[in-house]
Amino acid sequence: MGSLETERKIVGWAATDSTGHLAPYTYSLRDTGPEDVFIKVISCGICHTDIHQIKNDLGMSHYPMVPGHEVVGEVVEVGSDVTKFKVGEVVGVGVIVGSCRNCHPCKSEIEQYCNKRIWSYNDVYTDGKPTQGGFAESMVVDQKFVFITPMVMLGRKSITGSFIGSIKETEEMLEFCKENGLASTIEVIKMDYINTAFERLEKNDVRYRFVVDVAGSKLIP
Repeated sequence: MGSLETERKIVGWAATDSTGHLAPYTYSLRDTGPEDVFIKVISCGICHTDIHQIKNDLGMSHYPMVPGHEVVGEVVEVGSDVTKFKVGEVVGVGVIVGSCRNCHPCKSEIEQYCNKRIWSYNDVYTDGKPTQGGFAESMVVDQKFVFITPMVMLGRKSITGSFIGSIKETEEMLEFCKENGLASTIEVIKMDYINTAFERLEKNDVRYRFVVDVAGSKLIP
């Protein structure tokens, strides 16, 4: 796991109660630990799961909450023990950012079934602090839970994943997309449209998947 000694301030868009309304929110990220990847978020897809979480539909939401678990970003810093990634690469982050690594599911490469798995937001990391998602400037993620994003996807700044897919399965899926030239048809929006996008999603007024252009948005109006 990463170092928990130092923190840095960033801005994300968070819900502060069950109305689900998102607004700018400043919070701290831990420093980049030995196995961590510090990622500047480029874009983040919107999933209907985000609505359930920000509106506390499941009765287990904690606020403030920065949603977003379909993340694409650029590696800007890597820890001393990181071997999978280097600065400048474009990578993805999904729904899981941690697990115990020792249980049967983890050793079987199906860590989504680990009883100690850590969701990318609305969860608690190993330091006891809340995890926050991809509707933000940056994320710090353990290298095991970061993916290489195939070049075929970069122009559209989009990524597709499964809520319950393992790290290995997601990597295989991305490689399949690369080999077969598959990409999503999306509607790109800015962060200041996020609340309207959620309203449209609830009304089923969406033809293509929403993707937030985080890097191209003004996070503080």
